[in-house]
Amino acid sequence: MGRGVPRVVRVATPRRLVVDRGGELAGSIAFLIAAFAAYIDPETGTVWRLPLANLGTFVGAVGFFVGALLLIPEMRSASAEA
Repeated sequence: MGRGVPRVVRVATPRRLVVDRGGELAGSIAFLIAAFAAYIDPETGTVWRLPLANLGTFVGAVGFFVGALLLIPEMRSASAEA
């Protein structure tokens, strides 16, 4: 096998997928909400819902951070198997 290719293929259970990828999914949804809330009214030039846009951006960033933290054990186990 080539270097860096895992020798053991693990099948992820649905529960593990939800836990591991839940932060990333929550972050994506929060960024979507922030994008809609940041709509600029062409007539007035003001942001539609600025506090919601800021909150969505913050929650999205936290969601992706949590998702990245949950991937660290998987990364470590993959490097230990190589």
